[in-house]
Amino acid sequence: MAVLTIQQIIDKKAGFEEKKSKIYTIKVKDFGDIKYKMASRTEIIAAQDMDKFDVDPYLIFTHVVEPNLADKGLQEAYNMVGLEPHKIVDKLFETDDVVAISLAIIGRNKGDVVKDLKN
Repeated sequence: MAVLTIQQIIDKKAGFEEKKSKIYTIKVKDFGDIKYKMASRTEIIAAQDMDKFDVDPYLIFTHVVEPNLADKGLQEAYNMVGLEPHKIVDKLFETDDVVAISLAIIGRNKGDVVKDLKN
């Protein structure tokens, strides 16, 4: 592949901006469609500084736009009002769903991860 020119990179700016603001959908058993935003590289790096058990729930909590996991009524119903509201993710979703949603948020899918592990 040829090296892009500066003009080609500038021309791609709109696509980069659109990707950041686009809402994506993933199907999750027992929930149907979940709508989410992609995480930026900076957000992914910041999340990795958290306790390893909090990374996926935090990414999901902060990037899922529908259903609103921060909804006060939902948080109260699951007794999650407090310092770590992102932990509601573990109460709502099965482990394999957490992995699938988290991978989608960072722009990967299970198939990519399996290929990486095999190589």
